[in-house]
Parts: sequence; C-alpha cells; structure tokens
Amino acid sequence: MYVLLLHKEIISLRRLSKSVFGRFVIISMCILLKFIILYLVVLDSYSYTVAYNYFCGNDDWCEKGKHIMCDTSAIENLGKFKRHMPSTFKIRYMFLELHNQHRNEVAGQVKATRMRNLIWDSELAYLARTYTGLCPSKPSQCHKTARFEKVGLNSAMQDGLNRISLDTLMTTTFNKWKKDDSTFYKVLTLDQASRVGCAIGYCVDCPEGKNHCYFISCYYDMDYKEGVEINKGKTAASKCNVWDSVQDEKYTNLCRNTGKIF
Repeated sequence: MYVLLLHKEIISLRRLSKSVFGRFVIISMCILLKFIILYLVVLDSYSYTVAYNYFCGNDDWCEKGKHIMCDTSAIENLGKFKRHMPSTFKIRYMFLELHNQHRNEVAGQVKATRMRNLIWDSELAYLARTYTGLCPSKPSQCHKTARFEKVGLNSAMQDGLNRISLDTLMTTTFNKWKKDDSTFYKVLTLDQASRVGCAIGYCVDCPEGKNHCYFISCYYDMDYKEGVEINKGKTAASKCNVWDSVQDEKYTNLCRNTGKIF
C-alpha cells in the first residue's frame, strides 16, 4: 500500500518537474526570440547608416542649399512626426512591384529600348526615411550621394484621418505619380534609373486640420532632366546590351537589372 502511494508520488513529482522544465524552456525561448528580433532591428537601422558620407563640412558639395543629411532647417515641418512604417520585406516588395509593373507597361506602350527594372537601394531608402521623418513641406534641394550625382525624388502626402490599408495607401500614391506629363511620372519612368529606396512616415497635427497623415517618398539614383526623353525604337527591351544585360524574364518589356552602376 505504502509502496503504491510512494510510486504515485514519484510519478507526480516527475510530471511536475517536466511541467516546470517545459515552462522554463518556453520562457527562455521567448526571451531569446525577443533578443534576436531586437538585434535584427538594430542591425537593420545600422545598415542604413554605415559607410555613408555626405561631406557635411564641404560647402561645395551642394550647388544650392544644404544636404538633407547635414541640415534640414530649410524644410518646414507640416506636422509632428510620430513613427516610420517598418521597412519590411513586404513593403519593399510592394514598392518595387508598383514601380516595375508601371515601367513595364509604359515600356511596352512606347517601345522603350533600354528601360530596366528597378532594384532596392538601402542608401536611397535611408534618405527617404530621413526626409519623411520631417513631415516635409517641400522637396529637399540637395540629396545626392557619393555614388549617385543626380538623385531624383517623388513624394506625396496622404490623409490618415480614417483607417487606411497599406494597399490603398500605396495605390493612391502611385496613381498620383502616374499622371501623364507630371514630374512624378517622368521620374518614375526615367529609362536611365536603376535603383530606388522608399519610406513611409506617420505624422500628426497635419495641415488643413487633419489629425493624422502619411508622408510617402522615394529617391532614385537618377533624376529627370528637361529635354531628356525615353529611348524608343521598334521593339521594347531591344538595346539591353547598353547595360550589359538581356531582356528580363518577368518584366518582358524591360531589361534585366544586373546591379551594375554605369
């Protein structure tokens, strides 16, 4: 009888120890996961800034005004900045898809011979992140980089009073940029552009009595210059050899982006 009770007690203690150990393992894994996520966030933020030089002490670096990374006093704030939308894989993918789908469509219509699909650039995204963090009243005057002499910019402000989905926010912005003959459109479809970096900032106390608003911006490795038109021919993507490339498999009216800087 006593042996049986002792046996039951031993089994009960084993179950309890397993339960306690199991909880300890779960709690430990959760803590470890939090540290991993925090590390990745810090690493992502650090990757935006490492090795970028904007020559802030050199007055000759910018032809007019101060570089946006050196002095933002020339840009009035239209609201109070609260936070950035995280630069997740999904958001980057959406920006690239909307850009490249439109470029592919335009290239097919006008028979653009050398327009490439855009790829993501972390430094340009870093500029966009800084710019949207200002809740900006106007475009930045100087935003060139050591790699890209003439950087282009598209930006937009969207009302955030009512709840809005990411899809709607992005689509509404691109519909504005895609208006024919607008500067937005010309930057968006520039056939010499190859890279883009974007950001979305959330601000409060916005203009026209709006309590909430979003600022969306994209910087490009090339800016539109008046008089420079899309290179056209009889067949789209027929001169991809200019970029040491070939026709893209997904966007068949575009040249595949090899990542080379020309």
